[in-house]
Amino acid sequence: MYASTILALGAAALASAAPTTSQKDSFEVSNFVFGCTSTCNWYMDVSFNGGASYHCEGELKQTTDYTQCSGEGDEVLAAYIDNFTDNTKNILKLQYEVSNAEEGTRYDYYGEDRVYAATSDDADKQEAEFTVPVSSATGVAK
Repeated sequence: MYASTILALGAAALASAAPTTSQKDSFEVSNFVFGCTSTCNWYMDVSFNGGASYHCEGELKQTTDYTQCSGEGDEVLAAYIDNFTDNTKNILKLQYEVSNAEEGTRYDYYGEDRVYAATSDDADKQEAEFTVPVSSATGVAK
């Protein structure tokens, strides 16, 4: 009897800590520039759900490490362009981290979209402003 009560309470706590995503959850990208000369560089401004604005910039590398963006918000927004394999070539990856130290929770929201370099044959496909929907979310509760 006690074990089932403890399990039910634990499941309820995890369910309440799980992040939710809705159709409106998205990253709004503006001033996007991506191009290659001797190296490939990118920069953009991003907000999550119309909130605080962040400035992101980086260099195209053969790694999959997020680069933290600078901005006015208290949360962490990070980005990189995945160019590791042909299947992931030029995929913009975005992450928005929401932490609450008092509650001991952390939620991460992820989105991705194919982008095109201004110096490529597909340059006309790239817009300077676009929306990237949240594709997945994770949550951790202590």
